Amino acid sequence: MTASVLDRILESLRAAANISRTYQARPAAVLWTDHEGQWRGVAARLRGLLPELLTLGDFAPEERRGPAIWIKCMLARTLDEADWPAGVVPILYLPGVSRADLRAIETCPRELQPLAELQYRGLYWSQLNGRDWTVNAFLASSRGGLALDVAADQATQRALLRALDLLLDTPLEDLRGRRLEATDFDALLSADPVRDLLTWMNDPEGTVAAWQGARWDAFRSRCQADWKLDPEADGVLVAAERISAGRPEWALVWERYRVGWRAFPRVIERLKLASPPRRDLFTDLSRYPGVNAEAEDRLRSGLAALAGLEASEEASKLMALEQAHGPRRQWLWAEMGQAPLALALEPLTRLAALAARPFGGLRLEDMAGAYRDEFWRVDAAAREVPGRVLAGGRRGAGGACPGADPGRHPGPERGARCPLRALAG
Repeated sequence: MTASVLDRILESLRAAANISRTYQARPAAVLWTDHEGQWRGVAARLRGLLPELLTLGDFAPEERRGPAIWIKCMLARTLDEADWPAGVVPILYLPGVSRADLRAIETCPRELQPLAELQYRGLYWSQLNGRDWTVNAFLASSRGGLALDVAADQATQRALLRALDLLLDTPLEDLRGRRLEATDFDALLSADPVRDLLTWMNDPEGTVAAWQGARWDAFRSRCQADWKLDPEADGVLVAAERISAGRPEWALVWERYRVGWRAFPRVIERLKLASPPRRDLFTDLSRYPGVNAEAEDRLRSGLAALAGLEASEEASKLMALEQAHGPRRQWLWAEMGQAPLALALEPLTRLAALAARPFGGLRLEDMAGAYRDEFWRVDAAAREVPGRVLAGGRRGAGGACPGADPGRHPGPERGARCPLRALAG
């Protein structure tokens, strides 16, 4: 089984008391000084694995924590709680205490003075150069540490401490053979940064409240690294503008949203706030739901203007509307039900094209054959128009239409006009 980071820390702490009994007496304790308090979470995790681990702090014997006098009593085994196996050297974790604090006995804080003499009867868990182990030093050092390649920049150091709790359970083999930087440690807290970004955009206030602390810090760090975005300083509007602008680094975010928009139902409201910086041939407007909404309004006005026109002029203008608005059926907003008129335009143009063709015959049987072979599509298109509008979320945009009655055929021109009146009204 591959050893984890926590396994190696535990081994190192226990190994600190392994000395040659020929030349030195058994130490009274292993002193684990931690001036910056970096190891607090690690000590809490080790408490259940090391019954000999004692912590300096407020009195909480059930957590094997207490003040200096209590610790001295535990070391002397005068308390029932001192139940670790005989022959095992106790480990004393001292958060907020440095080796220098214990060394200067005259100026040593009063609450530490009972422990100062342990520097002579005990051993320090420290680097070979005598310095206290920091988390970074233990991970990176090849002399007593894990010999990992950890970047020394401040961003990496902050990310390392944020992700320390999850890092403890990471197999060492997963950390070797590459340089570990801030994004590697943040990935432990935010394994799917794209989903996290969309989750935040969907509910900014709720996400901030739920992710307070290390996860929020990791999320901010990952956003700054991947998208040059600070969620706290820039806000949702900046994120919406950058997604809509189609910047290359935002391509994965857009693709995830395009495929899985149902999981983020309120992101569209943020995107509606974004406006294109310019409207020219080089600007892709398909990612702006606000542009789509404006186009729907223009299409509604254009359809309303068709009422009362002659069939030929109506068909010509309808084709022009299709040329202008038909491409929007391929936009994401049509799939989301935000372009019902653009969707309805497709069967309308089919209806107009059929209505422009002559319909008739010398005999009733000829007319019936023509309807059966081709002109049934007029009624089918007339039926399809209201359905598409309703499916797109526009209720009341298309009522009953005579052309939709399969039992009668009013003729192509009349069938073409009915859905137009419904849309215009």
